[in-house]
Amino acid sequence: MGSNRRTSHPALLIALLAFLLLGLADGALGTVWPDLRDNFDRTNASFGFIFTAWSGGYLVASVASGHVSDRHGIGATLSAGTTTAVVGLIAIAAAPVWWALLAGFFLLGGGFGFTDATANAWVALTAGAREMGALHTAYGFGASGGPLLATAFVANQQSWRGPFVVLLVVQVAVAVMVVRGRRGFDTAPRKSMIRGDHSASARRPRAVAVALLVWFGLYVGVEVSVGQWSYTILTEARGVGEVAAGVLAASFWIGVTIGRVGLAAFGDRIDPERGLSQASFGSIIAVVILWLDPGGQGGLALPFLGLFFSVMFPLAVILTPRYLDPTRARRQVGYQVAASSLGGIVIPASIGVLAADHGVDIAVPISVTIVIAMTVLWAALRREAGVSRLVS
Repeated sequence: MGSNRRTSHPALLIALLAFLLLGLADGALGTVWPDLRDNFDRTNASFGFIFTAWSGGYLVASVASGHVSDRHGIGATLSAGTTTAVVGLIAIAAAPVWWALLAGFFLLGGGFGFTDATANAWVALTAGAREMGALHTAYGFGASGGPLLATAFVANQQSWRGPFVVLLVVQVAVAVMVVRGRRGFDTAPRKSMIRGDHSASARRPRAVAVALLVWFGLYVGVEVSVGQWSYTILTEARGVGEVAAGVLAASFWIGVTIGRVGLAAFGDRIDPERGLSQASFGSIIAVVILWLDPGGQGGLALPFLGLFFSVMFPLAVILTPRYLDPTRARRQVGYQVAASSLGGIVIPASIGVLAADHGVDIAVPISVTIVIAMTVLWAALRREAGVSRLVS
């Protein structure tokens, strides 16, 4: 179960603020896009350039984060990430031309990639499920507030740059806090929370590491796919009214948020191994109901699917140092964040390509297949890591 050891110093609060900012920026971009597009005289197709620049910086930084933190420490890596994000936000807010804007988004993605991967690794090594739940809850609140922040500017005919100026001011404050408190992040990894404080002993650590990367890519891919395609599936493939479909689509993300708030509040009472296994099987039941659509009510499974999904990513990050030597965990978590980003890009886009020929409802059986594959993969991963000997 959980350890009594807590990450009680201000470093955790700083990490939560940093993750709140990640969510705010993600949530604000889509809302400011129409004004930003018109300002630079672009078309909607140009959004792909921004997404590519942001994602490119994110992928590069998340892959590099573990190597940098191994050499310079977690505090220094977070300092580099938050400072890079400041530079990126300055470039975005002041960009006079399109290429400067893209450079700003590349830097912002890089700064956020360092922050995301490093903070996840730090919490996994020094805290528990409750802190990990709080970290991802902070992101969720930020993502929910981002559109509201952006709307406050664009709805009042103010510049699309306004939200990024606000983000810049807060990011500067967070960067200063990280730089001043960076030593608080360089705490020694604690022992595993697996019962008896034993660590899993992987027979083939490389195979376990690769399996984890695949699992994270599949998870984020299916989460993003359900979130992005559920409204279209309900309205175009199943004849659900727009209002009802909107409520059901939103209920998926509400389920995700409620689950992560619950993990932040009660994570110490959860056995991560059992919790992840139960969430995996629960997600299979929910996604199958969504697919079969009994009585035309399959959409009611969406909030439950979101609830089951909500704890899977945080618990998987927490378990990573137990399946592999903790000295490898920082690099591994960085790779996992990169794999997650790739999954979140490739799988929803692939569904879009298939939907053109087979209809949008094809997204649901694909999601069923992915969720089952994740569950099987995790069971095999546990056996390979030797966890079955340690956890009943």
